[in-house]
Formats: sequence, C-alpha cells, structure tokens
Amino acid sequence: MTAVYKELVDRLPEIAKVVNLFDSESVQQQAFGLLADAIGSPAPKSPAPKVPKKKAGTPSRPTKKRTKKRKASGPTLVKDLDLRPKTGTTWKDFSGTKSPRNYTEKSTVAIYYLVKTAKVAAVTTDHVYTAYKDAGWKVPANLPNHLQSVASTKAWIDTSSMADIKLTIAGENTVEHDLPKQSKN
Repeated sequence: MTAVYKELVDRLPEIAKVVNLFDSESVQQQAFGLLADAIGSPAPKSPAPKVPKKKAGTPSRPTKKRTKKRKASGPTLVKDLDLRPKTGTTWKDFSGTKSPRNYTEKSTVAIYYLVKTAKVAAVTTDHVYTAYKDAGWKVPANLPNHLQSVASTKAWIDTSSMADIKLTIAGENTVEHDLPKQSKN
C-alpha cells in the first residue's frame, strides 16, 4: 500500500462525513474529488457512459433521458415513544421551560430530553422527528442533514452514528445552563 492510499483510507470516514453534508450527488462527487486531491490522491474518475451503437439504416432521433424517481424516505414517528409519562416531566412541559428559539436549540433540547428523561437507549432521527411533531414544531426539511450540521457547527450533539445520536457535554451545558435565553434589559 502506498502512503497516499493509506492516508486516504484512514481519512475516508472523515471525508464521507463532509461529503454527505451535500444533497446533490454531483456536488458530493466534486467535494470528494477536492478532498482527495487535497491529501494528494486523485479522486477516481467516473467511467464514461456507454453509447449504444447505431444500427445501419436506422434514422437518428433524440433519445429521452429516463430518470429514476426516488422514493421520499423521510423520518417516521416512533409509535412506542412515551413523551407524556404519567409520572415525571412530559416532553411538552420540558420543552416549554427551555424555550428553544431555533432548529439547533430545538434539536439539542429534544435529544437531551430523549437521553436524560425518556431514557431512550439509542436516539435516532425518527426519535427527534417524533419529538418535533409532538411539540408542534416545524420540522427541518432534511432532518438528518440538519442534525449533522448541528454536530459539526455547534458540537452540541454527536452524529458519528445516526443510529445512536449522542448528546455532548457542550450540549448538556447549553440545555442545563443557557436555556431559556435570558432577555437583555
């Protein structure tokens, strides 16, 4: 193995995290290429599309490009998640006392509640989506991407595994000590 190849393999999870922040496949390819070039390894080129050979004697006509329809597979409600326990603090009461103002604060408060109060073993995007819906909040258009953005910009949550989203110490401190935000007089 060459040193450049080994470095690329070692950094692949880090590169993948950055590349996956983009929705467009072509932008993802460009981002990967730029990141691979930055560490000295040229990105693999996409193979040239195969062009079918024209049969002799057939007129040429423009062909329609067929596009596959992608299924919109967004997050779903977790039906057995109890956000309104008979004893203890309900999700609505907790989120009301914290008064989060934006998506970043809302997501962090939701994950805090899910981990600390609801005792969810492994928080997923579906759990966060369920909390948003239960609170009556507008859900970010691309919730997984939003959560990864919160992790990379604020470091209040850890999305290294989207099947087990964790709260960081910075996130705990924000929820416990900084929310609700005090108005400046």
